[in-house]
Amino acid sequence: MRKRPLRSTARWLVVLVLCSLSASPLVAYPVLTFTVTSHKEPAAGATASGKPVQPSDKTFPLLVTLGHQYLIVEAEGTRTIYDFERLRVLRIDLSGAKYTDDSLYSDIGFRALEFQNRIMLGTALQAGKLPANPMEPALVEQLFSLSNPKRETQIDQRHAEGDLEFFWGKQKLVSVSDKTQALPTGYQSEYWRFLRYYAGGHPKVYGALTSVQGVPKKISFVLTNMGTETREIALDAIHNAADTPYSREGLELAVREQEPYNTLKLLGPDAAAKLTERMDAATKSRDAAMAQGQVLEAVLTNMSILIMSGDGASPAAWLAQHRDAIQSNELAHSLSGNLEPRDKAGAQKSLQILSELHKQPGSAGYMLDVFQGNIFLGLRDGKAGAEHLLAALNVNPYLLGAWNDLGGYYYQSFQTDKAWDCWDAARRVNPQHPMLMRITEMERQLRTAFPQFF
Repeated sequence: MRKRPLRSTARWLVVLVLCSLSASPLVAYPVLTFTVTSHKEPAAGATASGKPVQPSDKTFPLLVTLGHQYLIVEAEGTRTIYDFERLRVLRIDLSGAKYTDDSLYSDIGFRALEFQNRIMLGTALQAGKLPANPMEPALVEQLFSLSNPKRETQIDQRHAEGDLEFFWGKQKLVSVSDKTQALPTGYQSEYWRFLRYYAGGHPKVYGALTSVQGVPKKISFVLTNMGTETREIALDAIHNAADTPYSREGLELAVREQEPYNTLKLLGPDAAAKLTERMDAATKSRDAAMAQGQVLEAVLTNMSILIMSGDGASPAAWLAQHRDAIQSNELAHSLSGNLEPRDKAGAQKSLQILSELHKQPGSAGYMLDVFQGNIFLGLRDGKAGAEHLLAALNVNPYLLGAWNDLGGYYYQSFQTDKAWDCWDAARRVNPQHPMLMRITEMERQLRTAFPQFF
């Protein structure tokens, strides 16, 4: 993990002088220890291996470090680090000392995507007037700690035996003890942020708790996720630790063997320089193929240049220069007529024709996999679509536009960690690629829409 830049000599001198003039300690991060008690009731009729699922209970310690730049949550053998400076989330398996390193956007991106999906399903189930709707929009808001902009949810509250309780109708959502323990100045918002990540909680509940200072001695959440969990978080202690960067010392980055990670490995640390080399080689190959009358090979190579660079000017100029030869070539004409089928029947026909074109000699045939992959994705055959895109990327991993398409498939499949890994890898090669700029804009929108998570 990249540590913070060392303080300048002048700043260190200021710090030393201030320490000598004041007995106050340097800024420290509060470290909180809790005991969590979880009770889960399965959904009605839920079974596993043919047997009814039984209610379950467990109790375990929870260790939390509240930082301005990072949050650490450790429980049940896993340490999760939310790095708000680098916008990454690390998950460490403490038993094997291995960790994964993903985009923080993959977390909030999944929440936003799954939230909208469940709101849609829950609204549809509401219309059916089910007696118990597990995806009731108010309960989905509670689970993900997000608000449905199309609906104003009524949340009620009352005091009962030293607790402030919040309800939606008769359904209890959150219970907060009146007794609290103080936090160091400036860390209250970090505490609420931790709860949103760890336990959810309806946004209106947090809005009502803005006057609360410190950490409640006990807070409990009722979370509906098909079954129902009551999660009680009881505070044991708060102590302050030195304000230092977190460390990955002694930890090993986990190797992911499945796709898309095997193919992503083809993009080494020098991928940006390799892209330039691949572009130059493709330009020479394209021109040589056209000079030899291999029109389809030349057209496919020209398309690879466009998808690698995202710059359409040079490929378009080349097409205009060779328009007559391309239009008179039967194979090239067949290709251009089958790239954007309009309906399912047309898509099936295009897939067959592209498969036939695949039999033609030439080294740029992998580009046909890109087109086939996108057609399959349009047919909602994600497995076949991903396989074709990965086949093309295994031959030419610098097809940044194809990484964009593959990431889009993973995103729509709710595999947001894989989606951002594809997008991040492609942007590492060329962050200005036009097809990837929309991802940067989506991230900006996530930060704007959900500032409480950043």
